[in-house]
Amino acid sequence: MKTPTFFTHKATLPILYGILLFEIVTTYLIDLRTQTMILIVGSVIGVGIHLGYNYQKPKDERWTKLRELLRWILVSQQILPGLEDDLLDLDPELEKEFQELSLIPFVELGYVEDVREIGVDGLLILIYLMYRSPEYCNIKRLETDLYIPRVTIYRSVNRLVDLQLIITKQSVSRPNVSFYTNTETGESIVLDLYQLIQKNHL
Repeated sequence: MKTPTFFTHKATLPILYGILLFEIVTTYLIDLRTQTMILIVGSVIGVGIHLGYNYQKPKDERWTKLRELLRWILVSQQILPGLEDDLLDLDPELEKEFQELSLIPFVELGYVEDVREIGVDGLLILIYLMYRSPEYCNIKRLETDLYIPRVTIYRSVNRLVDLQLIITKQSVSRPNVSFYTNTETGESIVLDLYQLIQKNHL
């Protein structure tokens, strides 16, 4: 029989062991009613910590939808040629909505090669950083809000740094954590994207 995850959780077991030890030590020192109250309170704390560890913030669908839109644009306008099969898993309703947008040919923006190198996730990160500006964001924030795997985030961020589209700074209070924001060039690419995608869809 599978053990419930509550009893195997790394944060829960130490609490339960602590309660058990406390019960043994105080068996002859505290009356039964007090012991019962301690057990109840300890269990409530354990459940609270368990729920806190497993709580996930509701997903912001805007960024998921925007990523799908960027992917559709780059493939359908053959900026990323040979990847047409990647659109087979696109939601038909989203595809219909995208097809109704008034888009200018991406090639007219004049930086097709740059966009190919940046990629879909890189573009999404640039847009997100401009959305959060002037705040700097770390890898964890990007991963949490954009729902992109951390490995992909690191790869895209390193590429954007190499292309001088984003800059890095270190926090005095958190010297081991890097924070990122757009450079002027990175911002200009995002502003150009406003010409490509109707503003109310960003």
